[in-house]
Order: sequence, then structure tokens, then C-alpha cells
Amino acid sequence: MFKLTKIDEHGDEIVLKIVDKKDLVSPMHFSPHYDVAADFVKNTTLFYFSQEAIAKAMASHHQFSLNIVQFLADGVQSLMLSAEVLRLKTAKEKVGWYLVHSKINATFELPYPKSLTAAYLGMQPESFSRALSELKKEGVFLDNKKIRLDNGDELCTYCDPVIGSNCAFFKTSECAHH
Repeated sequence: MFKLTKIDEHGDEIVLKIVDKKDLVSPMHFSPHYDVAADFVKNTTLFYFSQEAIAKAMASHHQFSLNIVQFLADGVQSLMLSAEVLRLKTAKEKVGWYLVHSKINATFELPYPKSLTAAYLGMQPESFSRALSELKKEGVFLDNKKIRLDNGDELCTYCDPVIGSNCAFFKTSECAHH
């Protein structure tokens, strides 16, 4: 696992993306006009495919080309969603939104250390902890890295249509958004 970071005008590190198993990183992250660094969080094995190899695969395999287009579209959607979350939500809303991912992916576990998660959400670790304390009042608990819910639907208020598209209950009678 590694993180893609950028240093802002104040000298603070901004975590742009956390790259985990099965994730891809495209050349758009490493443009000469966009100063991004990769910082390894764990021992990581990377596979590199040259532009020529990708072009050859795209020319000979229609499905590979479609997968590339889908990957790029997902990347743009993810960037738009991240920008919205990081700019428009309060600290508690950001943390609730992030925890919804874990609930929908059925892991119910925080995938990264709290400090890395806080950095990804654009907040200080102290703000992340305060937001978790506020969420406790709503029945959302974080024991070590495990997410525990009192009733099971406490995080639903932090869901949005993009996250909800991966939820079996989104916009059904069992959904808070119905």
C-alpha cells in the first residue's frame, strides 16, 4: 500500500489517494505539471506496464479498451466525489461518509491507521478523533479498527447516491433515503 501525496502552499502534506490491493495508478497522477509523490506505507509490489504494452493490448482486446475507459471514468468520478466531500462536509460528516464505505463493503473495519485516514480526509488526527466522539452519540463506535453500530443503520444518513449505488438497500423501504 502507498499513498499519493502533494505538498500545499503552506507546506502541509495532502493525501490525494491511498493505493491498496487491486488499485491502479495511471500516468495522469504523475504529470510533469502536477507535483505528486508516492510514499509507501507498507511493503508493496508494483507492476509497471509500458505505454506500448497498453496500446498493444487495447488494439487487440476490445474488452481491455472498455476496461481502461471505465477505469478512467471511475477515477474522474472519484476525484469529483472527493473534492465535494473534502470541501463541503463538516468533520463529522466526512468521517461518517468514510465509514459508510466500510459498511457497504461489509468489512466493518477501518482499512488504514487513523492518522492516514484523517490525512486522506483533509483533517488533523485530533479532528478525526473529535468527529468519532460525536458519532458515538449517534451509536457509531470504533473499537480499535472495527466499526460497531448500535442498530445497524446509523451511518445511512452519511450515504450518498454514489456510495449507495453499491448498497443492496439503497432507496428501498429499508433505506434512510427512501
